Amino acid sequence: MNMQSDSIQDSTRYVVSTRHVGGILPGRREEMWRDVYLLEGAEIGGGIFGNNLLVEGQRIRVEGAVYVRGSIRITSKPGAPHSRDTVDFMSAVATPDSILFDDHCEHQVRFFADIFTGQAKIHNALIRGNVFASNAIIRNSVILGGVFCMGNLTLQHVVLGTFRAKKVNLQPEIMMFYPFAIADEPLKLTFPIKALSFMNLREFLTNTESLGDGVVLIDDEDVVRVTERENDEEKSFHMISLGSRIFDLEEVKRQFRQNKRVLEYTSLGDHLDPLMKVEFERNELAQIEQALFQLIERPPRQETAVRTPFETMSKRDSVHQYMESLASMSKT
Repeated sequence: MNMQSDSIQDSTRYVVSTRHVGGILPGRREEMWRDVYLLEGAEIGGGIFGNNLLVEGQRIRVEGAVYVRGSIRITSKPGAPHSRDTVDFMSAVATPDSILFDDHCEHQVRFFADIFTGQAKIHNALIRGNVFASNAIIRNSVILGGVFCMGNLTLQHVVLGTFRAKKVNLQPEIMMFYPFAIADEPLKLTFPIKALSFMNLREFLTNTESLGDGVVLIDDEDVVRVTERENDEEKSFHMISLGSRIFDLEEVKRQFRQNKRVLEYTSLGDHLDPLMKVEFERNELAQIEQALFQLIERPPRQETAVRTPFETMSKRDSVHQYMESLASMSKT
C-alpha cells in the first residue's frame, strides 16, 4: 500500500514522511489498533506503539523503541533506484507477530539494538544487538550479537556472533565471531563455517587489504552431541565447538577479550562523549560497517583447515605462531 500524504493522523492510521518531534503513541484506547506508515524521509524523535508498521523507502530514522501488536513490513517502491541511504532503528524493536522484508527491497536497514519477534524474514541488515524469534530467515546480513530461535533458523551469507535454535539450515557463506553454536536437532555442516575468533578484528576492519590470519574453518567434525539431565530427564543437543582444538587458553582469552572490545566499541557508541560520537559515526563507523559487509563479498583468503594432534598444538607459544606455521606450510 503506497501512502502519498506528508502527514495523516486519525484513529486508524498515522502516516509520516517528514520530521516528527516526539513519539507516535496512542492517546486513546482505539488508537492502540492504529497502523503506522513511515514513508521516505520520515524521522521519528521518539518511540512507536501501534498495530502494524509499514516502512516504505529510505532515509527513515526512528529514535525510540518500537512495539507493534501486529507485523512490521520493510519495503520500497518497485523500481526505486538503489542508493546508500538507510533505514535506522536506534532502539529495540519488538513485535509478537513478524518482521518481514520484501524481496525487492534492496536498501540497507540498520538495527542499533535487539530485535524481538515471532517470524523474521530479514536481508541486507546490520544488527548491533541480538535477534530473538520463533522462526527466522536471515540473508546477506551482519549481526554483532547472536540469533536465538525457538523453532527453525535459516542463515545464508551472514556474519554473526553465534546462534541457538531448534532446527538450523545453514547455506554458504557463514562467518561467526565466536566458535560455538547450538542446535537442538542434528546439525550437518555441508560446507565449512569460518570462525573469526582468532583474528585481530581491529586490524582487519581498518585495513584496506582483506587479511585473513587466524581464520579457522569449522567443519562437520567440530559438531558434537551433548547430553545433560534436566529435572530427571535426559536432554541432548548438538553443538559446534572448537573445544578439542583449543590449546593456548591465555592467548585465546586475550584475543577474545580484544575482539569483544572491538564489537562493544562498534555496538555501543553511546559511551563516547558527544563530539567523539559525532566524529565516530561520521567517519570510523562507516568504514567499519563497510568492512563488515565486505566480509560477505570478499571472505578472508587464508584459512586454517589443518588438524594437528593436541600434543603438537600444546608446544606452540601462541595461536598466532601456529597460524603462521600453517600458512608457511601451505606455501611450500
